[in-house]
Formats: sequence, structure tokens, C-alpha cells
Amino acid sequence: MMFRDQVGVLAGWFKGWNECEQTVALLSLLKRVSRTQARFLQLCLEHSLADCTELHVLEREANNPGNKRFKISSKSENVQSSMNED
Repeated sequence: MMFRDQVGVLAGWFKGWNECEQTVALLSLLKRVSRTQARFLQLCLEHSLADCTELHVLEREANNPGNKRFKISSKSENVQSSMNED
């Protein structure tokens, strides 16, 4: 089987996976690349995401300390709020 065919098979599997499975598979593959390959991929991703307005908005919201939608609370806060609900 030629490399092109192997890539096609892998792409078919990838398409059938959910986002979590795709992310885990990509991370597993990325852990195996050289620094040069990683840098090339970084530049490709930065270039393709540079004009992604939706991503920039989500990042800004996630990094806004006043945004409760993305706020991660500590265990003690969760316990305190649970106690207050009773």
C-alpha cells in the first residue's frame, strides 16, 4: 500500500472519531515528532487560525477574570456552596 493510501485510510478513521478521540490521537502523534516538525506544524496552525475571529472571542472570554462562564472554582468553594444550598 502506498503512503498516499495509508494517509487516506487514517483520514477516514479520523473523520469517524468524535472530537475527544481526534484530540487524543493527534496528541499521541504529536508527541512523536521532532522539534523541527513541531515548529513547522505550529507555524501552519498559527497561520490557519490567524483570521479565526470566533476563536479569538472565545479566548478573550476565557481569559476574562470576570466571566463566570469560564470560571473554575476550587474544591473549597464547591463545598461551601453545597453547604449553603442545604
